[in-house]
Amino acid sequence: MTDPMGEYLSDLEKRRAAQQPPGRPQPAPADLRIPYVEPHAGPRRTLVLHLVVGSGGPKSTPPVVGIDGRQYVVVWGSVAFEIPADRRVHVSVHLQREQMAWAASTLLPPGPDLALTYEARALSGASLR
Repeated sequence: MTDPMGEYLSDLEKRRAAQQPPGRPQPAPADLRIPYVEPHAGPRRTLVLHLVVGSGGPKSTPPVVGIDGRQYVVVWGSVAFEIPADRRVHVSVHLQREQMAWAASTLLPPGPDLALTYEARALSGASLR
């Protein structure tokens, strides 16, 4: 017996992969995104953050992501957020130890879905690009 839902999801994944440029991560489904909780009635988009521990980085400390000032303790790996599409959004990532460490931030312009990579490295700090 075949699983119609499994076939549908497999077909959906193939169609999404064909629409994405090579090397660009696919956006997360809407039900897997962390929702934007500030007041905003306009269009939304998906921000996928790839959180990576670089050479000698602090693997035991979870990253903290800030979206327009609201902080979320997350896990290493990929995390998807819902953010406004029609205005600028401030994104920051840091590690909370005895003090805030390995901090990086950026101000995203309005636009479509996008993906950023945060990398924490032992000797050279952190980057968000």
